[in-house]
Amino acid sequence: MQNILKRPMFRKGGLTQRSNYEVGGPTSEDVLRQYEFLKEALPQQKDDRVFRYLSRAGNQLGQKPQGGTTALQRIINAASGDPLEQLYAETDERRKYDQGLQSLALERAIGEFDRARKMEDDERLRQNKMSDELETYRKKLEIEEQFGGADDNRTANQIDFEYVKQDLEDRGMSPYNEDGTLSEDFKRSFYFYKTGKEITDEVNESFAMANISGDKRQMEAAIANNQMQRIKQFHYDRALQAGMDIATVDVYDPQSGLDNYVLYIAEDGAQLGGKNIPGAAYVMKVGDDTRYYDINFQEIMTDGLIPPAE
Repeated sequence: MQNILKRPMFRKGGLTQRSNYEVGGPTSEDVLRQYEFLKEALPQQKDDRVFRYLSRAGNQLGQKPQGGTTALQRIINAASGDPLEQLYAETDERRKYDQGLQSLALERAIGEFDRARKMEDDERLRQNKMSDELETYRKKLEIEEQFGGADDNRTANQIDFEYVKQDLEDRGMSPYNEDGTLSEDFKRSFYFYKTGKEITDEVNESFAMANISGDKRQMEAAIANNQMQRIKQFHYDRALQAGMDIATVDVYDPQSGLDNYVLYIAEDGAQLGGKNIPGAAYVMKVGDDTRYYDINFQEIMTDGLIPPAE
């Protein structure tokens, strides 16, 4: 293992934090973790080489005449030769097995690194695409508002954009920053609205093709429950891909208490001391610490949001 960890990718300055997979490679801790896992998972032969060596040497001393003038010389002679050669052979065999484990641990660490980097790249591309689309829709809407574009020509995404924009304004929140870019609150609301709409549409389609029994109220309750479960599962899977350590997912209610390691979906934003936290999309309590995250599961620092008590 020491030889593997001396390779260039594991030298000081050649590694990156696990939260950033753009450059570098798996850390030495990653390889060691895989190595320890393999040692636990794979059957390990008991290391009784010394016991067998002494047993063979003892048998040779008792069964075969040994040259030498003293007892110590006879013992030394009995312990050399074939018993010692077999000890060397067994040691080489164990060393080769351990080297194989080290190589496998490195391969597994690299594979895990590549999978995590691919998930991060895919998520970054998806977020960039969404940001580009939102900016395009915003510019189109400005042109249509300026030149009186017809509503009949609006795309579904433009309609969604306007709906979320109006909803934010109705709640006293701005969809734009001072520099004219889309606000974090808008990005959060648009993201939750679009993903929620897609999931509910999928559930409605699947229920429409199924043979559901019960009256109208029972059917509506079943559909609503399935929609909520699918939405929670969607955010649970995204959180795991982002490396979050969570137990389950629930909907955020600023009036209710928080349970530890429950990821709360804050579709309408999160509050701290009665104040909205810009861009907060998720809330999670860890011990006595309450943490807030944006739609990309980047933690939002809340220092200074609430003035100190006088």
